Amino acid sequence: MFKYSISIDLSGTYSTVGISKETAGRIEIVCKKRMKTANIVSVKSELNEFISKCQELKQYTSLPCCISVAGILNKEKTVCELTNANLVVDLESIKKENFFKPVIMINDFEAIGYGIDHLMDKDIIPISNPPKNKEKTKKEVRAVIGAGTGLGKTIMVYDRQADSSFSISSAGGHGDLPVTNKFELELANWIQKDRGGDAPIEYEDVLSGRGIERIYRFLEESRNRHQTKKISAQWISQNVNKNDLCTKTFELFITFYARALRNFALEVMPIGGLFIAGGIAMKNPIFFQKSAFMREFEKNYTHKQLLQKIPISLIVNYDVSLLGAAAVASLSR
Repeated sequence: MFKYSISIDLSGTYSTVGISKETAGRIEIVCKKRMKTANIVSVKSELNEFISKCQELKQYTSLPCCISVAGILNKEKTVCELTNANLVVDLESIKKENFFKPVIMINDFEAIGYGIDHLMDKDIIPISNPPKNKEKTKKEVRAVIGAGTGLGKTIMVYDRQADSSFSISSAGGHGDLPVTNKFELELANWIQKDRGGDAPIEYEDVLSGRGIERIYRFLEESRNRHQTKKISAQWISQNVNKNDLCTKTFELFITFYARALRNFALEVMPIGGLFIAGGIAMKNPIFFQKSAFMREFEKNYTHKQLLQKIPISLIVNYDVSLLGAAAVASLSR
């Protein structure tokens, strides 16, 4: 018999609500609805409207629900203000709805961590060192990093007693951005001036959609080019082979991305695998398959050989966080 659950993934730009079923430990999304996060007035209303239209749920009086949020939860894990969207999630108000029992809230990258083991082979592109024994790698430390509206990270650690992995949330995307030469320092100073404030430049200031736009604007200004009126990360990626500034923008973006992966790998040693998530990588996988990306990733004086052994994969299923939230909801019943 199928076990149904409800999950909603709230990200900076787009959000998705879905119904999932569990069969023999595997999670499958049955139906879903995607919307712009800016259009969401109330998470509770979105959930209620969605389930009212789902025929699969007519026979149920209650179902477990997990909410995945792109932001830092409070200590009680009951409230979250999204980092890159004007939306606050209050779990207590949702709990008042008798249909959602129980209802849980987790960070969006925690959800991605829980979703990885429910992905199909077609959902993952191997970048380097694809594991020969996938079941064995599940018992090693694994990690996820992903750029989209912002930059997120998570670490998955295996619990031998429970025979499963648990995902640890992180705010590592807001760590200080490492620069290695004068040109990169000029870029960092330009971004700091553009962003405002005197705090150091963060990874997310470069490794995000707005980060791509900032790199392009910096190059445009530093090379005294005519200012393009309307740009977006999507426009820049679409013109990467037609426009020299777009090409240079993505070269810099990929360099910083590889550097972020390298530093993360050295910090947590994800022998079980390092996964690249997020909308930017999903839409532009070719940049991560080029040799320049791996050269930058492996550029370390002390532990180059260690870095060369780490399996790196790119997730191309946008619903991985929805799957992970569904997995958490299913376990909570």
